[in-house]
Amino acid sequence: MTNPTKEHAVTDPRRVPEAFEAFEASSSARLAEAWDGAMRPMLWILLTISVVCNIVISSADVNVLVGIGFGLVTLGCVAALITHRHLHRR
Repeated sequence: MTNPTKEHAVTDPRRVPEAFEAFEASSSARLAEAWDGAMRPMLWILLTISVVCNIVISSADVNVLVGIGFGLVTLGCVAALITHRHLHRR
């Protein structure tokens, strides 16, 4: 004969959402930590690329709007890095 308590705990439909919510919360927390850890390196890489492109575009005979676009990307990266630094200060 099976244990009715164990069987009831496994098949109880009210327990499935609780377990799923706990799993979802832990996985989203891990995803947020991983994304947060990858944000700064990605911003630094994008900042470096946009600065180099801005230098090359400024010295070449290209439309001014292209240089302004890369300049705006550079400013956005700097702002995001400063914000990230202030939010995650220890």
